[in-house]
Amino acid sequence: MRLCLSLRPLAGLLAALALAGCGGGGSSSSQASSGGTPTPPITVGALANITSPTGASAITHMVDGLVIGDHAVLRSDSADASQPYRPPTRFTVIDAQGNASASVDYGYTLAPGYNGAWAMQPLPGGAGFVLIQLAGGSRMFQFDAQGKMTGSSSGINLYEPLSASDAPVIEVSATALDGNGIWVGTTFRYTQANGSFIWRILLTKFDFNGKALTPTAALTTSTKLATPRLAASAGAVSVYLADGSQPTLAYWAQGGGGFLQKSNNAGNGSATVQPIALNSSGKLGLLWNYNSILNGVALNASGDPLLTNSTASDWSAEVLSSKWTGVRRGLVPGITNANGRLMITDLVDDPAYAGDSILVVDYVLNDGPLSAVTPQMALVRRPLGHTVDKQSTLRQLVFSDHTLLLVGDSDHLEGAVVTRH
Repeated sequence: MRLCLSLRPLAGLLAALALAGCGGGGSSSSQASSGGTPTPPITVGALANITSPTGASAITHMVDGLVIGDHAVLRSDSADASQPYRPPTRFTVIDAQGNASASVDYGYTLAPGYNGAWAMQPLPGGAGFVLIQLAGGSRMFQFDAQGKMTGSSSGINLYEPLSASDAPVIEVSATALDGNGIWVGTTFRYTQANGSFIWRILLTKFDFNGKALTPTAALTTSTKLATPRLAASAGAVSVYLADGSQPTLAYWAQGGGGFLQKSNNAGNGSATVQPIALNSSGKLGLLWNYNSILNGVALNASGDPLLTNSTASDWSAEVLSSKWTGVRRGLVPGITNANGRLMITDLVDDPAYAGDSILVVDYVLNDGPLSAVTPQMALVRRPLGHTVDKQSTLRQLVFSDHTLLLVGDSDHLEGAVVTRH
């Protein structure tokens, strides 16, 4: 079942999201834990290039990746140069150590002329994944674990296209995996009788075949372009809503009970707030940047922040990066959670080293504030002359016994194995 939209406000329910992170290194250092013979809580392997299966071409502009059973599928730039920009629709299959074995390049065949954003979300049981269009449309495509298409070649429209001249237009979407389906928050633009526009963020949970699992909720309406950011875990959902004015937050607790509007008191970093899932049991949090400082809070069961040094009206003292080695470059960090631990990977400037350095930061989570946790860290120094450009992307792929850190930019992709102890 697909949803058919009208100009009437829609009513309903909720939404979600989670992230990823990365690294690489010519050398690494780590803090030691206690014990007879000190054991580093994090060890980082050697940096290595990841190329196409034949080794003949680089993997450029890696933007996404998913672990599927004992291997992973990466998404990066296509080789299709028929348009000014290449679409990010090439899938590369790699093993748990980063060795490529196969690739499938869809070019512009999924959405002719479209080179915008997509989101990958895994199917249950390692069966494969879906790819969801995040701007200009709502198509979802289905693939097996090797990146080969299994569903319709034209995809599934999550929202039924409307042909009327005053029909709403899809601007931007965000997605998050949550149990039996995927939350999709979408901004629609509606044309008014006087020719002006309003924007409305709608939120629906879909199954992996595009069937709506919840009623659709109209979360906010604005005279400015509004964008959503989502995170979900075990039925708890946190939504960031921004329209160029003061961004707001909303929260749906585990078990329902109502969608609650929450204050966003992140101060100067309010516009960068990103909801995140901290575990798979319903615990959510928020991260945000300001002046190369990374802040973060965990949320309690009511969606309110757990604070260490801040007040309810000002969360700016909830700084995470003050305990880190090096100075952040201010990029969007890579983030993953697994087994009660949160790993953040970030590009930093190391005063003791002239080259690029990647910091791996590992938090063992508890029931208290995130900023109160002292993380373990490993600093990975990349070889001199091997610089990462401003288009770099950090990702982490969590396998059963290690994490594969990835750093990709406009001309190459590197990986390193990180082991948590």
